[in-house]
Amino acid sequence: MFCASSYIPKEKSKYRFCVDFRALNAVTKFDPYPLPTLEETTSNLHGSKYFSISDCCSGFCQMSIKEHRERTRFTVSSAHYKFNRLTFGSSNNPSNIQRLMDAALKNLVGRECWVFIDDVIFSSTAEEYALRLENVLRILDEANLQLHPSKCVFAQNQVKYLGYVLSGRGIFYSPEKVKAVREYPNPRSIRRYIIS
Repeated sequence: MFCASSYIPKEKSKYRFCVDFRALNAVTKFDPYPLPTLEETTSNLHGSKYFSISDCCSGFCQMSIKEHRERTRFTVSSAHYKFNRLTFGSSNNPSNIQRLMDAALKNLVGRECWVFIDDVIFSSTAEEYALRLENVLRILDEANLQLHPSKCVFAQNQVKYLGYVLSGRGIFYSPEKVKAVREYPNPRSIRRYIIS
């Protein structure tokens, strides 16, 4: 089985190489490793004054494929290739990267940080925050996980996370998401919204 490939526009004239893994995903055994819910990842943030979001640089690509590389075969022009590392599109990749992050940060999750593929660091004092940040960065470095500097934010009194704004006052919907819903055009035809 060979999968089709293409380049998909990202933001600011960047492109992401994508492979259509629908046929592979249809026969892949589902990995039931749980991704945390928003409630789990934000349950003990109340009263925190300092927040960080750490974003792994091309997170999936930092994890090697040890088995079944032949299943990732794809074609570009007339040449055939297969991936050495995880990539977008394979159904179990979010579970795999969550498992990796949970294993790396296992002693800190829930106490000093939360992980939903990327991680959130929180604290109520500057000193405690600095120590927690140092712990998370040290562990990520020891695990050879690299961060994307332009997508990380540090020592903020509020951060955007999964469509929400987290702050010491609580969790609120992101204003941009609310605006997008409010400005969504009224339907002119019901056919567009019927799922067949």
